[in-house]
Amino acid sequence: MAVPAMLYCECEICGKTTAHEVVKAKQSERHDAIVVEGVLRCKDCGTIQERRVRQEKPVVLQVVLSEGPDSRRSTMTVDPEEHLAVGDELYVGQDRIIVTGLESTDGKHLDEAIGRERPLVWSKVFNRVNVKVSINRGHSTAAETVDAAPDEEFHIGEIITIRRSKAVIHSIKTAAGTLKDGAAQARAIQRIYAREMRETYR
Repeated sequence: MAVPAMLYCECEICGKTTAHEVVKAKQSERHDAIVVEGVLRCKDCGTIQERRVRQEKPVVLQVVLSEGPDSRRSTMTVDPEEHLAVGDELYVGQDRIIVTGLESTDGKHLDEAIGRERPLVWSKVFNRVNVKVSINRGHSTAAETVDAAPDEEFHIGEIITIRRSKAVIHSIKTAAGTLKDGAAQARAIQRIYAREMRETYR
């Protein structure tokens, strides 16, 4: 295991936790921690000292990923002090997830936890979202959906293409209200309202 080039630990001169450059050190591994012993330089004040720093090992958490009607298990590695909460957006491998629940080791449902508590993480894969679109076609309105990345923005006045027809967005409904100008991310959109563009020929 390679010795890290940088550590965060308390500086006796600064009186706070700061970044320390590892000048020369050796590293040993314990059951639940990694110990670095050697010469460290505080990046804030420049003080060089011989230190022995003990850091808890990262924690591997079990994760249940739901995707449509299917679910599968995976793992994620976090720092022992990392805060987790329902509603957090995280990455597990290539999957973007949203935390839908946390379960303690004794089966209790939690709204939040820290890594060292080793909660079971329940989640929903959040790689793509379906954005609802209402397209006005004169005397009728059609309900459609657009597949988008959660961070993708839709702008008032933007032209979108659905099923080979084009429509211009004139309003966007979100939980905060209805937009008549500006833009919103797909994740926040409850519905897009658009007007079909009719092609004219000369």
